[in-house]
Amino acid sequence: MSKKNKQSKIGERCLFAVKDIISSMKTAEIHIDAKEEEDSNYNSILPGLRACLIKHPQSKISSLICEAPQNIDLVGSYLLDTICKPDLNMDLSIEIPDSIFTAKDFLNGRYYDKRTIYLSYIAKELSKKKYSNTINDIKIAYMKGDTRKPILILYPSSKSSSNNKS
Repeated sequence: MSKKNKQSKIGERCLFAVKDIISSMKTAEIHIDAKEEEDSNYNSILPGLRACLIKHPQSKISSLICEAPQNIDLVGSYLLDTICKPDLNMDLSIEIPDSIFTAKDFLNGRYYDKRTIYLSYIAKELSKKKYSNTINDIKIAYMKGDTRKPILILYPSSKSSSNNKS
């Protein structure tokens, strides 16, 4: 089996597992300014994402009730079978539920703050130890270098390939 086919199988197994994990996430309230000792369930933002918050004085976001995404889709070059990089990558598009946003969220960076908080909600769930056989590592990057638009980069665990032989 070629390296690309092996990477593809591991990536697809991880992709379907991540999609299942994200779509089955329970509603949780995330408190932005929670202290570490108060961190139970989803009560703080991951340290790397905390720096991305714009937090204008007029933006009165102290907590956010997050629920499972409306839609999760595979997008990008993997879907179109046009990958030209030596490393395999798969892009997921996650649609944030409408209930999180209000009509005035474009003001004072509230949209970006809510997007970052929602991303931390997903990252916290995926970083749980019970998913270590699916996800090896999670890193934070920025869409086109824009720190207002953090993204998660997930590295699949090779353990997931040994569990599901085909």
